[in-house]
Amino acid sequence: MSTESVVASRDSTTDDELDQDYYPGTSNGRGWRLPVIFGLIALAAIAFAVWQSRSHNAATPSAAVTTTTAKVTKSDLTETTSFDGVLTFSDSRTIKSKANGTVTWLPASGATIKQGGILYKVNAAPAVLMYGTVPMYRALQAGVADGADVQQLEKALHALGYDPNSMTVDQTFTAATTAAIKAWQGALGLTEDGIASPGLVQFLGKPIRVQALSAQVGDTTGSDSALYSASSTSRIATVSLSATDSTVAHVGEAVTVTLPSGKSVPGRITDTSTVASSSSSSSGSGGGGGSGGSVNQQGGSSSTTSTQVAVTVSVTAPEALNATDQTPVTIAFASAGAKNVLAVPVTALVALTGGGYAIEVVDAGGATHLVAVTPGLYAVGGLVEVSGAGVTEGMTVVVPATA
Repeated sequence: MSTESVVASRDSTTDDELDQDYYPGTSNGRGWRLPVIFGLIALAAIAFAVWQSRSHNAATPSAAVTTTTAKVTKSDLTETTSFDGVLTFSDSRTIKSKANGTVTWLPASGATIKQGGILYKVNAAPAVLMYGTVPMYRALQAGVADGADVQQLEKALHALGYDPNSMTVDQTFTAATTAAIKAWQGALGLTEDGIASPGLVQFLGKPIRVQALSAQVGDTTGSDSALYSASSTSRIATVSLSATDSTVAHVGEAVTVTLPSGKSVPGRITDTSTVASSSSSSSGSGGGGGSGGSVNQQGGSSSTTSTQVAVTVSVTAPEALNATDQTPVTIAFASAGAKNVLAVPVTALVALTGGGYAIEVVDAGGATHLVAVTPGLYAVGGLVEVSGAGVTEGMTVVVPATA
């Protein structure tokens, strides 16, 4: 028989014949179909039951979620409590004129003035900032008594590079001090008389940042007239807490300051001060007569006093230093802690619809199963303390993948 005839003969075999050839003992070759169909139905029922059981035990999203894994770790955790605060500049003060006359120059709002910089000009004569804690209360010139203000002046002149005769920086005014003053005055285009007057020098402890002007060029000013408000260039975050909430704030402790951009920077509490604030309320009652009658009213007022704690936080991160004044921030204080506890990423928690939580543990073979856990402290960094039967350090758990 040719190959073609074999093929034609196989193709001409009926379906019933094929059924009987491959499944002998069946009636008309079709009896096998019912057991297989019932078997498929049973498998589908089992699969549905497994799916239904998991969906009833855990809140699972309807859409597929990309996952990764993490380890159950043992560590020390810190819980935080956050409050809204303000990022501003520290050490506000008022810059006042020390000379009589007409204001001929003022710095711009927001300008930074460092040692050797000009604070203002009256009658075209500059007032220069020098660093020091003792106020400029007298003219410093040859013959003055020794003093800390002399030492401040000599230190500033030396730092600014005006020390032609290598003076000794101490509390004694010498010929070398006079020479340094004259060199400095010459650089400013002033008369070189060797006298540092209170109108020429103002001692401040650090650089300042100009805030708001209270005078303008052309104004007539006298001694101690306010010219503008200023602050240091250091940044602080401030927040007002109730007496109850203030228990989280302790001088010297670290905090986290979050900027509007979402960037978090470190800070440290430098001061806490109690401030009492009062509020008043009034109440009234009245009665009225008939038509044409008069109305009498009686009222009373009451006041309540509450205690607030003003907390100051030092912030030195560049992101904070470059932020604008009065920037709203969130300040996170450490409010609780737990040492040597088991922890997982908070996103590893699976909420059970019947109540409680579980973690999805990955077995050695790659299969997963749920293990009930009790969450404890929710900590900085997105970790949560977990405990429960069968939860051990080093377990691999499923967590949603981050973008």
